[in-house]
Amino acid sequence: MFTRFRHLTKTEFVTQVLREKIQQGQLPAGRRLRVQELTAELGVSATPVREALRLLQADGFVTYAPHLGAVVGDFSETTVGDLLRLRCVLEPLAVGWACERLDSTDLAELDRLHEGFRSAALESMTSLMIINVLNEEWHFALYALSGSSNLQEFIKRLWERYPWRTLWLVDGQPETAVGGHELILAALRDRDSTKASEAMRDHIRSGARDLVTDETCCEEPFD
Repeated sequence: MFTRFRHLTKTEFVTQVLREKIQQGQLPAGRRLRVQELTAELGVSATPVREALRLLQADGFVTYAPHLGAVVGDFSETTVGDLLRLRCVLEPLAVGWACERLDSTDLAELDRLHEGFRSAALESMTSLMIINVLNEEWHFALYALSGSSNLQEFIKRLWERYPWRTLWLVDGQPETAVGGHELILAALRDRDSTKASEAMRDHIRSGARDLVTDETCCEEPFD
């Protein structure tokens, strides 16, 4: 049984069901995903099924094969683990640099963006796609304060390959993210760059357990 911890749109519900079935092995790699069969099984129209398949394709859970259409992709924990290890290096670095440069105006803007994210994340009727956009806006406003366009570009590339769209469907993930942001903000207010960097690393780790079985993937990035 799939827990619906908040109001989900039909597209989000279909995405959640398929994502969990793929991760649990109920839908093995290479399995064809026929829209007509899924609409009958899930009791929805074809439109949310097609939209869900597009979201799952963007996150690597689904691929498109010639003459077959949508099939279950070979979702690799190794690939996601690599992305997590890199994120655990680059994003805390950006936060540490930002902490050394930001001023009261910057903090006020980060607080404003976080409040918008917090309100959306804790409102059960908010679309998870909107939550995803607001989360990214807050993170990259923070990383921009590092003063390094190269670092921002590298982080952006990692985010583009990360399965964000479906991660938000995990029960409690939006609420967990709110707490992570607030710990980072508290360290930034104290101008403690070491504490802020570690808070960001913990924030990234908090989502890792829902994507990979090896929860130590961020502990020693390059050992």
